[in-house]
Amino acid sequence: MKQDTSKVMPNLFVVGMPRCGTTSLYHYFKKHPEIFVSDEKEPNYFAKELGYKPYIKSKYKNYSEMTSERYKKLFIEAQKYKYAADMSQAYIFSKYAAKRIHEHNPNAKIIILFREPVKFLKSLHGKFLHSIENEKDFLKALVYEDSKEHNKPPHPFLNYSKWINYKEHLKKYLEHFPKD
Repeated sequence: MKQDTSKVMPNLFVVGMPRCGTTSLYHYFKKHPEIFVSDEKEPNYFAKELGYKPYIKSKYKNYSEMTSERYKKLFIEAQKYKYAADMSQAYIFSKYAAKRIHEHNPNAKIIILFREPVKFLKSLHGKFLHSIENEKDFLKALVYEDSKEHNKPPHPFLNYSKWINYKEHLKKYLEHFPKD
């Protein structure tokens, strides 16, 4: 029997930065009686233009593989809950995700998680050491971020200062959703 996915509409989106508690929040939400989260933590449906997750070698994921039908199937069981949460941190980096989410559900609630910038960058640097970062010293990695000699081949994710441009990330969502 084919399940009806026409009523599926996530109404809560967690679009926070990586290394800022999104996984912990995901696990808290999994236990909450009024919040549904799919088993697939980051469907990334509204950020298809980002392509892959190239900074996590063991978890390459093609965002464009998430079709509309597959996305809706993730939330079939959500009809019983007050909130259906899509927890895709990639949305914070997408130029279009905020607009797409608003078109999908203009009444959606948005949670954006940020972390104190220095602690965030140290954590991110530590994560990148397992995949794309060659410089073990955090301060040197910051100083050399624009250097072509820093990492070969150069990787755009290693431009650490761009990660903490929180104002620009937040602005995309405030254009479409109220502050409250």
